[in-house]
Amino acid sequence: MRISELKRTAQFVQDTVIAPKIPALFNDLISVIGRNAQANPQHPQPQLRQQQPITEQKSALINAIKAIRPERLTLNERHLLKTFIDTDLLADTGVEKINQLFAEHNLDPMGAVNALNVIKSNYDRLASTVTDILKVLDPIDVPQIENDIEEGHAILQITFKERASINSVAEWKAYTNEWWNIIRSFGLLTDTNADQAKILSIQQGSIVIEISALYLLIKAIGSASNKILDLIERLYELRKASREIKQLDLTNKQIEKDLDKEADTFIENNLSQIAQQVIAEINKAKTTDGETNKALQISIKDLFQFLDKGGTVDCRFRLTGQQPPEAKELQAVYAKIRQLEAHVHELKLLTAGKT
Repeated sequence: MRISELKRTAQFVQDTVIAPKIPALFNDLISVIGRNAQANPQHPQPQLRQQQPITEQKSALINAIKAIRPERLTLNERHLLKTFIDTDLLADTGVEKINQLFAEHNLDPMGAVNALNVIKSNYDRLASTVTDILKVLDPIDVPQIENDIEEGHAILQITFKERASINSVAEWKAYTNEWWNIIRSFGLLTDTNADQAKILSIQQGSIVIEISALYLLIKAIGSASNKILDLIERLYELRKASREIKQLDLTNKQIEKDLDKEADTFIENNLSQIAQQVIAEINKAKTTDGETNKALQISIKDLFQFLDKGGTVDCRFRLTGQQPPEAKELQAVYAKIRQLEAHVHELKLLTAGKT
């Protein structure tokens, strides 16, 4: 963990949880539900004689929780966030839990209050912890502490996990060669020297390699990864349909064979198209030579294999007050990657029958 990652994660919580006053929004909703539970037409206090609508308070809370988008964080930063709070309580999954809570306690207002208080306590701890962290980190000049990112560069984070994990020296050598070729081919496409890309660190666990490279090179890899993940998303839809057909145990097995063959053709055709799309986006003059085209075609296939096996690519930047336009473009590209990764993971569970 780097100080910059901790500070960025804490600032994310400050901007999306503390500033919108989500704990207070919980209090507002809980207060109205509690008063409604005590409503009595004979009560001497007018506000306790009849139930009040909760639509406004509920909508405000749900909209605030829905606006929390953890995919804006890098993989390491999301792991950090999970140490502070169960991330299923955030964003869309958090909204689902709130709606489910009301469905389960439709006729039990105090049950709804108790369940909301449990979720609120998680947000209270998150806000308290992050407030304390920011007090400590505020005087620290992170760019001065962490000067591993050169001007005009960003960090490509490559994580080897799931079926793309590294368990032996032979696997390490194979993946190292593949990624050397990927960076070299994208370097040819972007007219950047592959020697400018530097390995900064290797972390254990789910092995993470960090490579410093020019914005343009990392953007090209991100653009290709976006397109590949979109392909993988559609591929899992196809695999899901194939699995459902196989479960029917049809007498005509040719349908199953045709589906498997269609999946292979689907992958091959789309990977070729992705390579051409990336070339057209990066090299608008279309002056790439045969070597670059061939190298990129191979690298696109390698990148597909890596991402399809569960490997991930991410990106982190210099923490400076004014981000250049290139950095903002990278942020958008890799934010979309993280959204696609989350959906692909859901489809994997569906395909494996683990819902």
